[in-house]
Amino acid sequence: MEERRRWFGSNRSGERQRHGRTRVIGQDILAVDTETVVDRNLVPAPSDGGEEARPFPPPPAHRVVAISYARLHRDEDGRLHFRDVRSGGHAESGEAELVDGFWRFFSQARPTLVTWNGRGFDMPVLLWRAMHHGIAVPAWFEGSSR
Repeated sequence: MEERRRWFGSNRSGERQRHGRTRVIGQDILAVDTETVVDRNLVPAPSDGGEEARPFPPPPAHRVVAISYARLHRDEDGRLHFRDVRSGGHAESGEAELVDGFWRFFSQARPTLVTWNGRGFDMPVLLWRAMHHGIAVPAWFEGSSR
């Protein structure tokens, strides 16, 4: 037990820390990845028809073509348990359905998010595209997963 405390010291809120990082106990963890393409309504293709080297467009210039997420749960002993894998929709889903499906699930689960470049790209894209389609996402602004 002492070895466990050394690695996973705990604080009053039920969170455990390892090497200075907080580990949330008893909450779902959502690993998210989006696939996007440049929205050609906002950023036209090069006039010569070739895809010359251009700067990578910012998040608002992308539209979502796929969203996948895996849900895990960390129990009281700190072990991770796989819950499920989902998509925001199905193969024929349009962007609005994909984005709405993701935000509905997020609002219900209120998970801790895990992403690769999520703060810089995935989440801004999902927020911009939700706004574009008139999808409300109050859970994003109410929670601590940001």
